[in-house]
Amino acid sequence: MITKYRKKPIVVEATQWFKNGDHPEDNSGINNWEGKVVRFYRYPPTDGQVVCTKCGDVMRNHGRIYTLEGGYMVCPGDWIITGIKGEYYPCKPDIFEETYELVEMKSASSDLFVDEYNADGGVSLRLNFLCKPTIYYDGDQWCVLFGCNIQDGTVGFGGTPNDAVADFNRNMNNRTLEEDE
Repeated sequence: MITKYRKKPIVVEATQWFKNGDHPEDNSGINNWEGKVVRFYRYPPTDGQVVCTKCGDVMRNHGRIYTLEGGYMVCPGDWIITGIKGEYYPCKPDIFEETYELVEMKSASSDLFVDEYNADGGVSLRLNFLCKPTIYYDGDQWCVLFGCNIQDGTVGFGGTPNDAVADFNRNMNNRTLEEDE
C-alpha cells in the first residue's frame, strides 16, 4: 500500500527569471554581470544559437543554477524559488502555477483589530496591536501570525480578518497567561 502525504503549507519566496540579472540577488558584478544565483548557461558546452528542446528559446538566453542536488538549466520564464534552508532551485511555470498561490502579505492596520471589552467597558486586549503581527490570506482562511512560523509563533485563524484577529488575541492572551504561571 502506498502512503499519501500532503505538502506542508509554507510560504516561499520566488522570482520569475527571464534573463541574466533578473533575480534580486544577482547583478553581483562578476564576469560581466553574471548573477550569483542564476549563472550564465555553459553546461554542456554548446553553441549559444542551439534551440532548447524544453522551451524553444536559444541557449544563450538560458541560465544555470546550482542547487543542493546539483546544477540545473534555467529557461526564460522559469521561477527561482528560495527553499526553507535558503537554497535556490528552478521551477517550470506550469508546475509553479499548479503548486503555489500568491500570498498577499498585508501589513497589520488598526482597522483590522478587534477590541475585546471587559465588564466596565474598557479595552481588555490590544495585544495584536502592540506586537504588530503579519496578517495574510492562507488557502481558504485568514491567518494572523506573530513569529517566524506557525509552529513556533502565536497564530490565529478565521474566515474574515476580524475573526482571525479575535482568535489571535485569544491565543496570545492564553500564551501570556501560560508564561506568567
